[in-house]
Amino acid sequence: GGDSDYVKPEEDVEATVSAFFAKVASPILSNVKLAFDGMDVYDVYPKTLPDMFQGSQLVVTGRFRGNGAGSVHLSGLASGSDASFTLGAKASEADGSNSFLPRIWAARKLGYLVDQVRLSDNPAGRKEIIDEIVRLSREYGIITEYTSFLVDEQEIRRLGLHDAGGNALGAGDIRERKLSTESEVRLREEVARRATQFGISGEGVTNQSGRAGAFKKAEQTYSRYQGANGSVNYYSEAAADKPLGRSYGLAAPGNYRYLGGQNGAGFGGGGRGGAPGSHAAENQIISTLAEQRSDSGNAITVQAVNDRTFYLKANNVWQDNSYEATRQTVTKIQAFSDAHFALLKAYPALAAYSSVGEEVVVRIGKNAVQIGKEGQVKLTAAEIKSLTSR
Repeated sequence: GGDSDYVKPEEDVEATVSAFFAKVASPILSNVKLAFDGMDVYDVYPKTLPDMFQGSQLVVTGRFRGNGAGSVHLSGLASGSDASFTLGAKASEADGSNSFLPRIWAARKLGYLVDQVRLSDNPAGRKEIIDEIVRLSREYGIITEYTSFLVDEQEIRRLGLHDAGGNALGAGDIRERKLSTESEVRLREEVARRATQFGISGEGVTNQSGRAGAFKKAEQTYSRYQGANGSVNYYSEAAADKPLGRSYGLAAPGNYRYLGGQNGAGFGGGGRGGAPGSHAAENQIISTLAEQRSDSGNAITVQAVNDRTFYLKANNVWQDNSYEATRQTVTKIQAFSDAHFALLKAYPALAAYSSVGEEVVVRIGKNAVQIGKEGQVKLTAAEIKSLTSR
C-alpha cells in the first residue's frame, strides 16, 4: 500500500508535501486485493495494488487468454472493516475500438521491469530483463533509457561494433539492427550503462525513479511521436521543407533526457533550474528550447499509431514494426490514387496508418502495401480481396 511522489530542485517542496499528505490522510480502501473468476488473466500490473485514497482511482491492466464471461472481485479494508465488490466481466477478442489499451499495459509493464533492473544484482537476470524492455519498447513504440536507438559515430568506433561478416558499422546500420551477436550484447551493455549513469547521482536517482513511477501509473498513452530521447511534441516549424521524421520535436512527458519537459519547458533531467518567473528561469527556458531543437535525439524516428508502431528507415520510409520482409510481399500503391481510396474503403484502419509519412509500409493481414509517390493507381476487386485477406 501507500504512495510516493518526487520533488525536483526547481519545484516547491512545501506544495508537493502538503498535497501528498492531504491525499494519504484520507484512505478509502487499504490492503487492496483483486481476483478474477472464470477468466485466464495474466501479466497484471501493478503487481501489488496500492491503497486507495480520496480523489484517487485505481487503474489495473493485464492480459487474458480465450473468451468467455466471468467476474472481478475487489476487496480490502474500509474504515477497519472488510469490504468487497463484485463486477461481471466478459472476455472477447479485440475489435479495434480500444486500440490504445495495449500501449498503456506495455507502459505499466515497462515501469515494473525498469524497477526490476535497478533492484537486480544478477548480471544474467539483468540482461534478460533489459532484453524484454527492448522488445516491448520496439513493439509498442515507448522509448526508455534502455532503448535509445541512436549511437553516435565516435561511440560506435569506441565500441568496435561490427556485423556478422566482421564489417564495421555506422549509425545507420545500428538503426537497422545489423549487428553481430557479440556487438548486440556490447551495445545493450552500453545502453544499460548510460541508463545507470542517469541514476548515479541523487537527482539522477530521483529522475529515473520518477520516470519508472510514471510508467507504472500510466493511464493514457504517451506521445505519438518518439525520438531516441523518448516522447516529443511535433515541432511543425521544421516540417516546412522536410518530410516528417527528419523534423525535430520538443521534449514531452516521457522524454528521459529532458525529464519533466512539456511544451518545451524541459526542466529536470539535466539539473536545469531557476526560480519560476525569474530572469534566470526565462533565460533557461530559451536555452533549453534551443538545445532541444538542436538535439538529434529529439528527431522523430518512431510513431505510435493506434495498435501499430512505425520506425523510420534509412531510405526515409516509415515501416510497420509488424511487417516481416521474409513473410510478406509488398505491393506499392500510389498515395491518393483510386487504388489507395479503394483500399481505405476495404480496410478503414489504413487511413490512420497512411498519415505517418510520405512513404509508409503497412502490414495488412498476410500481405503488406507501401503507400507513396509511386505504385499502382487502379486495383480490381480480386486484387483488393487478395491484399486484404487474412
